[in-house]
Amino acid sequence: EVDLRATLWKEFVEKVLPPGSVARKNDSILYRLLRNGSEIYGLGLDSGTDNVNKLASREYNFVIVEEATEIEESDFDEKIQRTVRKPGCIFYQTLLVCNPQSPSHWLYKRFYLKEVHNPKDYELLEGKTLPPPFLPEGFYQRLKSLKGVFAERYREGKWVGAEGVVYPFNPSIHIIDPIYLPRDWQRIM
Repeated sequence: EVDLRATLWKEFVEKVLPPGSVARKNDSILYRLLRNGSEIYGLGLDSGTDNVNKLASREYNFVIVEEATEIEESDFDEKIQRTVRKPGCIFYQTLLVCNPQSPSHWLYKRFYLKEVHNPKDYELLEGKTLPPPFLPEGFYQRLKSLKGVFAERYREGKWVGAEGVVYPFNPSIHIIDPIYLPRDWQRIM
């Protein structure tokens, strides 16, 4: 929660929540009660506590996971998705926010290659770095200086593997439907 308190939560309470919308707050537990009755909780999943398991026993209608590449797929399925069940809500939603990683990451496999669920179960939204002036000018200069895999990931929003691999991986080329070989074909191991 230390990271959350200094990053996303800080930006959220200072720049996103409309002035006058908060009825009650508790900064020690990252909580806001809005005047319309909505409640907002901030919970860090990367701390030394067992917050992922604590999360599974709660009920929400909307969950945002910041930098979702840092969570395990099992935590997403078994705990995070289970929380999206608040009775009486008219919609339920989970938002996974992240920077691209390697195409071997579970998020890429699940949502780009559609290995787990029907694509109608979700909507994939892609984006690139916000254009100026949303971030400090120095940030854009550093982005321009990136090379290779990091330039492709952080400037162009591509899910690419690390540099220096002998055979670069491109899922649109290198993943094919299974080929079933007849049992009587010779096999060499």
